[in-house]
Amino acid sequence: MRISILFSLFCLFATAGFTQKPLQGIVTDPQGTPLAFVTVLLNNEPGKGVLTDIEGRFSIGADVAVRRLGFRYVGYETRVVEAEFWQKTSEKLLVIVLKPTELALPEAVVRAGENPADILIRKAIANRRRNNPDLHKSYTCTTYNKVLFDMVPNRAIFEQEYAGKDTSRESVRDAWTRFDKMERNTRDRHVFLMESVTERSFLFPDMVQENVLLNRVAGFQNAGIVALSNMVQPFSFYGDHLTILDKNFVNPISPGSPNLYFFHIEDTLYTGPDTVWVISFHPRKGKVFEALEGVLHLHSRGWATQNVRAQPANPGNLHLKIEQAYQMVDGGLGRADTVQWFPAQLNFELEIKKYPAPFVGMRGSGRSYITDVRLGAPVRLRDMNPEMPVILLPEANSRSDSAWMRWRGLAPLNDKESRTYVWLDSIGKSEKFDNTADLTGFLTTGRLPIGGSFVSLDLRNLLKFNEYEGTRLGLGLSTGQARPLLPHRRLEVGANLGYGFRDKGWKYGGYALWRIMRSRQTQLRISWRRDLLEPGAPYEISAPALFDRSLYARRMDRTDEFAASVGSRLGRFFSAEGIFRKQELRPGYAYRYGTDDSGFADQFRFTEATLFLRFAHGERPRTFLANDIGSTQRLPVVELAYTRGWRGLWQGEYNYERWTAAVYHAFFLGRLGRSRWRVEAGIASADAPLAKLYTLNQTGRRDGWGLNLFVLPNTFQSLPDTAFLADRFVNFYFAQEIGPVFTAPNTRRPT
Repeated sequence: MRISILFSLFCLFATAGFTQKPLQGIVTDPQGTPLAFVTVLLNNEPGKGVLTDIEGRFSIGADVAVRRLGFRYVGYETRVVEAEFWQKTSEKLLVIVLKPTELALPEAVVRAGENPADILIRKAIANRRRNNPDLHKSYTCTTYNKVLFDMVPNRAIFEQEYAGKDTSRESVRDAWTRFDKMERNTRDRHVFLMESVTERSFLFPDMVQENVLLNRVAGFQNAGIVALSNMVQPFSFYGDHLTILDKNFVNPISPGSPNLYFFHIEDTLYTGPDTVWVISFHPRKGKVFEALEGVLHLHSRGWATQNVRAQPANPGNLHLKIEQAYQMVDGGLGRADTVQWFPAQLNFELEIKKYPAPFVGMRGSGRSYITDVRLGAPVRLRDMNPEMPVILLPEANSRSDSAWMRWRGLAPLNDKESRTYVWLDSIGKSEKFDNTADLTGFLTTGRLPIGGSFVSLDLRNLLKFNEYEGTRLGLGLSTGQARPLLPHRRLEVGANLGYGFRDKGWKYGGYALWRIMRSRQTQLRISWRRDLLEPGAPYEISAPALFDRSLYARRMDRTDEFAASVGSRLGRFFSAEGIFRKQELRPGYAYRYGTDDSGFADQFRFTEATLFLRFAHGERPRTFLANDIGSTQRLPVVELAYTRGWRGLWQGEYNYERWTAAVYHAFFLGRLGRSRWRVEAGIASADAPLAKLYTLNQTGRRDGWGLNLFVLPNTFQSLPDTAFLADRFVNFYFAQEIGPVFTAPNTRRPT
């Protein structure tokens, strides 16, 4: 009996050191950067363990007898830690440092037979629709986002560059002083810091609305920028192409990816009835495309991506890494079989090692935490605003710590971040950073506020060029919203004035706009102008552009025009607009039109109405100065306009009809990159004056003179500028971005 009791007590005390308290730790690299999704093997036994979270942390319960821990991470040396290691430390948090190996990903050889990793990836591809959050009917969630930037001084390179230089020279001494000061400042505070809390709403198939509840940018009171969860990377890892920093990469989890990527099972973990496979991926040898490399964790439950970390396979000068973690959320029906995977956290890190100087780099990082997920939430179409997918609510710039308390619990401000706010806010106040923020807003809205007034300068009218006017200087005033992300004002008026130095003519005009229903973009616009119009242009379907064919126009009609229009969005994809115009045109070139009484007219009066219809499914616009600079569409966009002119109505002198249509599509094509095509056609009354017919959309000059610096989309820029004139036309344009086709194939790893 005594022996049994003593043996039991020995076993109890022998295991007490391993089970008396939970074991918590963090895994980092030698620089202290947390490593996400590290495999932590309990007692170093394969298949039994946990993963670090996206912050590099792990926790092991007190009920688990742990004698040693094994740490495995692709691209880093494996490390095994015995229990004595953490029993000796007094710290509450066990810190494990892993050293990187020479190669970011290990080489792997697959022998005869199908690669087992490819089988798993195909299952993940087959279940993409089930796991893709953007294929839900609707959802809402809240995101807390934090973004910061730092300077990264490299003392070794600096000392090498300044070695041997005469330190008696003032410029050399100043360089050393500035570098030492930069190092101190870098240790003490960040260069830039911003936070935001947004309410994200999604409505299938592609309508996203981000309402910014809270926003803080260090140094600014009213900055026109916001930290968003998808500012660098996509919201989820399921699209055919992943847009990362405005570059499109082929998704490893997409149809056909096993033919482009090599996959390898690095580890396998068992969590109850489920299995998690750790799979590395990189481009196959000889395959040339915009590729990623990294590691993903594939969960057997739903064959979904549980975690992923990835980076460009050919990073160039910019080193970028993204990380995503997913959570299981209730599908809204309260049943276990409706539980879905949904993003939980998105991280990014980017670094330019030799900018702005050879011995100084820049590093940025961002964290986004996703909470309050409601799948199938009642999102209404009127809650979405395609014109402004991101809206800054009036109270968003709150500085109250109580407003931020809940969200900063997800990622508390550390001492360095708090010092950054104090430092930059004090500098921003004294240096009036908000004045420079107005310039940033100008890039989005094209307007610059005049002091603190309600009126702003419309800088799109400040300077223009074309071959008819030469240089045109102007001025525009508007009451339109000049600050980006704030809702448009319901009532808006504006006026402009300009002078062309070649044609020696003044141009001016004004408008009034009433946004009747913002949610449906229903608005009434009335305008009058004395300006120039290019004759024969398909004006009904011409979208705003920074540079268009008017830049090369030599023939212009001087016009006095009154116009009134009413437009509205009719549904998710349809919009319509009705326009009434009264025009008086005077050709600025040699042209006369034969009349019914055998005379000739060189002045024209038109009264016309246009009905414009547009269908755009899955369009993702990108704008600069309110101009389209690279939209993409899920399906081709269709635009149709019918114009009818009346003789005898409001002094109109001609009856005519114009049918004008355009179909265009911008998308990403496999390994090549962004593709764009456009077909446009029109037919008009054959007996209409030149202004209501069509001229060829060409910009070339026979004499070689002109502003040929600019490549204009959707023009025949290589054709000479001739007097082409027709009552019908069909144009087809196609453009293909080549992408990495001419880049040398990746040969770093055999597969």
